[in-house]
Amino acid sequence: MTTHDGAFDAVDPDGWLTAEQVAELSGGRAKANTVRSWWNTGTLAFKVFPELGAKSNKRSKREDAERFLSRKFGITPTTPLPAPQAGRPAQPDQRRVTELLDTLTSLKAAADAAMQALLAEAEHHAQTAAAQAALSRAQADADAIRAQADAKRVETLRHLQTMFRGYDSALTTFLQPSTPEAAFLHAD
Repeated sequence: MTTHDGAFDAVDPDGWLTAEQVAELSGGRAKANTVRSWWNTGTLAFKVFPELGAKSNKRSKREDAERFLSRKFGITPTTPLPAPQAGRPAQPDQRRVTELLDTLTSLKAAADAAMQALLAEAEHHAQTAAAQAALSRAQADADAIRAQADAKRVETLRHLQTMFRGYDSALTTFLQPSTPEAAFLHAD
């Protein structure tokens, strides 16, 4: 294998992985720069191969990379990385496509379930709001009927009060002896 600076890679291609190969092993969840940052922080074990030159001289063992990716992303690859061939674009293997389809199917099912739950909650809220509105209208109607009954009661009591005042006035007039008419009536 040749690197970008022309140095011949005497490293076993199946045992040691470049940043690009680790990124490919992650199934697209990480990029080569991310792998390099893992190397810089010491998160992913690596070895420096000075014979590869000043740049791109770090490699991780396949087992270490698989173990790390398994912890990080839950990836457990069982097939070795295909060796890149010049002139032919790399195609995703069937296992990854199947995993992607399974993941998308699970995601769709979860989204459908979440949508159903949200819809059920919205329907329940709408029914509750409608019931509260109906209750409020019934309460308002009852309050209006009560107010009309109170107004009629007040009108009846005022009429009764007017009648009592009339009777009281008539009785007072009849019973007062100080007026000449009252004295004449009581003389009998």
